[in-house]
Amino acid sequence: MFCKNCGKELCEQAYVCPDCGCLVGNVAKAREKTSIIQNENEKNGLLKIFLMISFACLCVAFMFAFFWMDAWEDAYVILTSSLSFLALGAGIISFVFGLRKETQESMKLISIFNFMACVAMTGVGIYILCCI
Repeated sequence: MFCKNCGKELCEQAYVCPDCGCLVGNVAKAREKTSIIQNENEKNGLLKIFLMISFACLCVAFMFAFFWMDAWEDAYVILTSSLSFLALGAGIISFVFGLRKETQESMKLISIFNFMACVAMTGVGIYILCCI
């Protein structure tokens, strides 16, 4: 296949000429493919948002649980437990988003690791609640 504008040889799957930018393929297929890629990016955006939420909650809950353990005030205990449960909720959502087949392997591993950390921190939160 050749470009109608510049005459450059193109591969059969090309939609746009890499030299001059002229549309050479089926425009409808190109737009459909672009919309599919945009939808996948939006879904990965949600995964990243829930990963950040759960990671932030994990960090704060860890800080309250282990750095201020000698205080053991009710506010710290409730805050630690609440944040660990919130992290678990966001971790479950990111785990589900991460296991989709179109998700990148690195994001799948991050979501699995994040989910395991959320489960562990929730266990710590439950232990702290049981100790008071």
